[in-house]
Amino acid sequence: MNLGRETETVEFKQTTGDLNNALKTVSAMLNKNGYGTIYFGVKNNGDVVGQQISDSTTRDISRYFYEKIKPAVYPNIEILSTEGKEYIKVSFSGIETPYSANEIFFIRVADEDRKISIEKLKDFFDFYNKDNSIWENTLTSETLEDLDVDSINQFNQDALASGRVNSYDIKQEDIIEKLGLAKNGFLNNAGKYLFSKNKPIKVKLAVFATDTQITFIDQNLVSGNVYQLIKIMQQYIENHINWESIISVGPRKEIPEIPREAIKEIVVNSLCHAKYNTNTTHEIAITPKKVSVYNPGNFPYGATPEDYVYRNLRSVIINPLIANTLYLSKNIESWGTGIKRVYDLCNKSNVKVSFENEKFGYNFIFHRNNLGVDLGVDLGVELSETETSIYSLIKSDNKITTIELAKRIFKTPQTVTNNLNKLKEKGYIKRVGSNRYGRWQILK
Repeated sequence: MNLGRETETVEFKQTTGDLNNALKTVSAMLNKNGYGTIYFGVKNNGDVVGQQISDSTTRDISRYFYEKIKPAVYPNIEILSTEGKEYIKVSFSGIETPYSANEIFFIRVADEDRKISIEKLKDFFDFYNKDNSIWENTLTSETLEDLDVDSINQFNQDALASGRVNSYDIKQEDIIEKLGLAKNGFLNNAGKYLFSKNKPIKVKLAVFATDTQITFIDQNLVSGNVYQLIKIMQQYIENHINWESIISVGPRKEIPEIPREAIKEIVVNSLCHAKYNTNTTHEIAITPKKVSVYNPGNFPYGATPEDYVYRNLRSVIINPLIANTLYLSKNIESWGTGIKRVYDLCNKSNVKVSFENEKFGYNFIFHRNNLGVDLGVDLGVELSETETSIYSLIKSDNKITTIELAKRIFKTPQTVTNNLNKLKEKGYIKRVGSNRYGRWQILK
């Protein structure tokens, strides 16, 4: 009989003599997925070969788990038989991550158990630190008078429309208390970041002329609460991407290059799962070739967005109160499915997506199918980066002066003048009117 192949949650050991290595697997599986199964008496290829099982065998396994795995885990041990061969199935699960085996921590990657390095162990503990729920419930100095009325009213409307609640009282304090966001008239951190009128969250917004992200076409720093920023961040992206007009029978349709539902999902994901007890801000960076949404939080250690697309991976909620509030208002559909929905939406629209992990957060990137926007090559004529930056700024503001161009791209006025002449020679722009009162015209 063959049991298949080893995976992130299934391991085969030929005998219980390999119990010490099996404990590493227990630590690795619990830390990655929260559960797993190890079979003893089975070869690596899945063939059941059986093993001798004495009265003490199961007791030894149970004792090893108790003594060597911390926090304690209590496995389910079964003796199975097939074709006259006995083998052992050990199933286990736990939610008190992270787990160690012989005081060493492991993580499961495919069918391998990898030791967590010292420098990565702190990140792992930070991500799974249960104190973040303590942070959410910690009371602030803000009171119910600091609530943003429009945000609360919008939540109320969305929650009722979603059908996920039956009714809410009209009084703001009743809504907030039912959501667990205030106590004795004071907002906790979750309530403050969700609904405060004092705008506790900062977001950097920028559009760059080139993918080197040196020259700004637009930049801004905005503040708001979670509920306000969902709309602000989504709108910013939608205002700076391309839309295609589809004319057919009936009203004209406007189709964005990136699905709106995918944009909102990533924005909400970023605001919902951020680490707000840090000084890091959210960021949106738009270049000719990509749209990046930076989340100052931690993606589950050892996992990638692809894991949530192709595997049934358990969801880890960083901010339970914030997540629950967004779920009730249907800004979150369900836990652990958002990334998969983004991948599906983008796949249908032929939009590539990717992921970059950083020290204090991670980027979710939409890759733009926008060959004409990156101005490095057009009609076979190559532009330098300086020419590209100048062209992009002129396209954004056709009355921009040479002095202003020089300030924006950190070049001398003479350098700007030289590159303007090159752009004119290559047929990209021309000057209409006087130097003082005229404007730039885009030719191609």
